[in-house]
Amino acid sequence: MLFPLLTISIAASAINPSRQYINTPDSLGLEYQALEVSTPDGCALNTWILAPNPEKDNETVLVLAYGDAGNMSHFVYHAAAFLQQGFTVVAFDYRGFGKSSDFPIRTDYLYHTEFLDDLSAVVAYAEANIPHRRLGIWALSMGTILATQAAAREEAPIDFVLAEGFVANTRQQVSRINALKGKTVILPEPASRYRRAVRRVKIPLLVFAATEDEITTLADAEGLAAGKQSPCRVIQYKGGHLRGFQALSKRGFGDGYVAEVIRFLQENDG
Repeated sequence: MLFPLLTISIAASAINPSRQYINTPDSLGLEYQALEVSTPDGCALNTWILAPNPEKDNETVLVLAYGDAGNMSHFVYHAAAFLQQGFTVVAFDYRGFGKSSDFPIRTDYLYHTEFLDDLSAVVAYAEANIPHRRLGIWALSMGTILATQAAAREEAPIDFVLAEGFVANTRQQVSRINALKGKTVILPEPASRYRRAVRRVKIPLLVFAATEDEITTLADAEGLAAGKQSPCRVIQYKGGHLRGFQALSKRGFGDGYVAEVIRFLQENDG
């Protein structure tokens, strides 16, 4: 597969949704199911389900929780890399993104608490409707905040989290963005809630961390791993924020990245 030049790499700074899709799975020749997942408060979330060939199926579902910009169409090539190795990928758009329901976005927020409701609704749909042996969240930047909060719930049917650009501390995140980007970003809820959620996550966690990321730093990831009693590994790569797929590509786009995921899941199976 040629390395795509259209992948999004936007440093976390503030919510910046896009309604326009730059790709759909069929533009890469991939079959997929498009549907709407409803949230408890009545939002309709546009969702794509990409299933692998049955002979390759590894019985693992990945729900994508992307960052604060663009929409799910920016990650079709990434989904294809996982699909080729037998993963089922469930991508969706938060409310106010892509073709999901309208929502009054506060662009100066670090995230919206409602996005957690969106992720939880899609995870619940996948758990109930897609046959699998294990289900995880693949979270990027802002999405790591949501994945952490979702995984901290004891009743959540989440077996593992893959995280890139992990947000270790939301108050610290806001301070860094405001200092380095010259913006005013605020939290939608007390930072203490997120700190508690980070401590409560007990499932396996794989973190991809960039050497040149000044917002979600390598030191943050290493500190997180050092403080975890549950399985937590950090994969370091050279580059900037959310460039792990590119940096770890060898013979094809993201092949090294996906190989690290497979290795981690094999080591923490069951």
